[in-house]
Amino acid sequence: MSISALTNPALIVQTAAEQEAAAANASINAEDAKEKGIEFLQLLLTQLQNQNPLEPTDTNELTNQLLQQSQLEQQIQTNETLTELAAKIEANTGFSSIGYIGKEIEVLDNMAPIQNNEASFAYVIDGTPETIDLTVTNANGDILYTIPGSIEPGAHKFTFDATQSDLPVADGEPVFLFVNAQDKNGKSLNGLISGFAKVDGVDGSSGQSLLTAGNVTYSLGQILRITGNSQTVAEEQTTP
Repeated sequence: MSISALTNPALIVQTAAEQEAAAANASINAEDAKEKGIEFLQLLLTQLQNQNPLEPTDTNELTNQLLQQSQLEQQIQTNETLTELAAKIEANTGFSSIGYIGKEIEVLDNMAPIQNNEASFAYVIDGTPETIDLTVTNANGDILYTIPGSIEPGAHKFTFDATQSDLPVADGEPVFLFVNAQDKNGKSLNGLISGFAKVDGVDGSSGQSLLTAGNVTYSLGQILRITGNSQTVAEEQTTP
């Protein structure tokens, strides 16, 4: 069984549609609260104008009504403040993403872009493998390259040389690493795969800030670390 990169189940990324819906809902709630506040004041004014002079509105009741109106106004102000704060946080996130440009990142994904005719990955196996086979494919699932992997313990880096590919692959295109590891009894072993990429831009067209590397995009939540130099992995293996 092939071992592919695990995604982070705790990562919840809002889509652009979800963000727009949330913003629209917040705006509707604020407008609704304002309308209710105006209606409340109009009703209170009408009540005071039409009250029986011999039986005026109870002072305690009037105080309670005014207190309710004050609480409603505070709710409106709080909603508006939270909406403004959320917008500022979103804008700041997009601005801070620019700092990733030119940096090499490691992401929990079995996908990496071809950059300068290479794509780099790291893998680690849970258990003691007897054999490991590495397979690189394109986005269509076509096999580009296969090679035996290292069975030594620990993490291993693998760099795919696109010039050695069985099929043409262009710079910027995504490629995928699959690892088939088996123990001495032929049982498949689990593991993790990460990909490396040099960030070359930020894409905010979807409503959230995504890092771009060639034709590949990553969310900030996918980043394991900013490596600076991917040689920090224990052992490196390249296509011969």
